[in-house]
Amino acid sequence: AYIGYEVRSITSAPPLVVMGPSDGLATGDATVAVNGSTDPGTSVLVNGEKVLLNTDGSFATNVSLERGLNVIKIEGTKRYSRTNVEYRRVVLEAEKNTAFVPTGLNQFP
Repeated sequence: AYIGYEVRSITSAPPLVVMGPSDGLATGDATVAVNGSTDPGTSVLVNGEKVLLNTDGSFATNVSLERGLNVIKIEGTKRYSRTNVEYRRVVLEAEKNTAFVPTGLNQFP
């Protein structure tokens, strides 16, 4: 029984807590901060890019957004473990339309 417990603890996915951004966030900013925490020694990828962990297991990185819906994939894995995956959907809203207001250049005397 103990050996089975050890195998499960080695192969089980590490915890992955994503604190930001919130799922479904709508923003006008072209970048969003992705941050969270996991066990020290876990390898974390955000959209396929390796993110360095602090000694306490916390991580943070910025992700560039494209206009419309963006799906951010956050993965945490240890050497022999399964991968823990979280997704965050973030919408980059279009800039608000600003109407052209003539300044009087075309007025006739």
